[in-house]
Amino acid sequence: MSISREIHITGLQIVDAVWASVLRTAGYTEEKIRALAGTKLDHLPLIDTDWAFCEWLAQQIRSGNYGDPWLVTLEYGGAGRRWATMTDKAILCEQVPRLYDLIKY
Repeated sequence: MSISREIHITGLQIVDAVWASVLRTAGYTEEKIRALAGTKLDHLPLIDTDWAFCEWLAQQIRSGNYGDPWLVTLEYGGAGRRWATMTDKAILCEQVPRLYDLIKY
């Protein structure tokens, strides 16, 4: 039996007025934006609470509590025009190395 040792990390943020504006720019309908308002949306940049979780996770991995993952992914953005509009390359350039430095051992 094969055990998957992948960890997928994504930022979760509440759809507020700022994200509603981004969603609008990305082509979401007002109906969809209203439906998403106040809910958590994933595949967004990591925020302080996400980083705190990642630090805890790295400690758990190093202590042997979570095995030895062969893959850790940062799931920010996605395919298509909407995600291209919502994804900030500068954030990727900052967050990928930061996550790498946190997880590597």
